[in-house]
Amino acid sequence: MFFYFALKKMQTVPSETKYVNWLNTAQVGLDLLFFFIVMLVTGGGVANVGHSFFFMPIIVSMIIFGFRGSLLVAVLSGILVFTSVVVHNDLFTKLITPGVPVEITPELVQTAIIFLIYLLTGFFGGYISRLMRTRDILLLEQITREAGHVERLESLTKEFDKSAKLLVRRDLELTSANDKLTQLDKMKSE
Repeated sequence: MFFYFALKKMQTVPSETKYVNWLNTAQVGLDLLFFFIVMLVTGGGVANVGHSFFFMPIIVSMIIFGFRGSLLVAVLSGILVFTSVVVHNDLFTKLITPGVPVEITPELVQTAIIFLIYLLTGFFGGYISRLMRTRDILLLEQITREAGHVERLESLTKEFDKSAKLLVRRDLELTSANDKLTQLDKMKSE
């Protein structure tokens, strides 16, 4: 509901970039928090598919925030998945209890692999985002150049139209003068 009303307000009031960035950051942060809560409620760990939901904020941040944003969200996603595994396996109490050994379980290894996949997704997504922005800048430059060409062609067309009108007027004047000369010549002959 909050984002609905915020978007309604943005449509009525001219929005600032700072406000839009804050709204985007809040949306991605709430998505991460929501997916983390879903993972905790559904049993946590990497056994359930809740960790796959974290790809959505990574991809969204790639589009909105670019390279650094996608990497940051990828790292946060990995930390949240790791935290859910720690909570699910009760590793936190094992870490703070003296004398209780902490084993590297297959679930921790899978969590590390998921973390690396998030990082790779964030890295390549950010790279793609950078390429897209570079392409957009090049397209804007090309559009600006083409707009200059169009303006130049429009001015040449206007000049051509003026010249064509002038030539038509001269042609009419010469035709009229020729007709008069033809009449005078006819009169002289008669």
